[in-house]
Amino acid sequence: MYDIFTLARAADAVADLFDDPTFLADTARRASAEEVTAFSALLEAAGRDDVRASFLTTITGP
Repeated sequence: MYDIFTLARAADAVADLFDDPTFLADTARRASAEEVTAFSALLEAAGRDDVRASFLTTITGP
């Protein structure tokens, strides 16, 4: 079982991936609705609202 600090570091590492515009666009294009919800929650939990907003905007448009 993982502790909260390990999970927080993992969430932040995943959020860093979303800073890459190519990864962001590719993930947004291929993600299912469930994955979008999970990625959004993960980014929110990591405190990366800026990246979360970019991800959701990429999916839904401006």
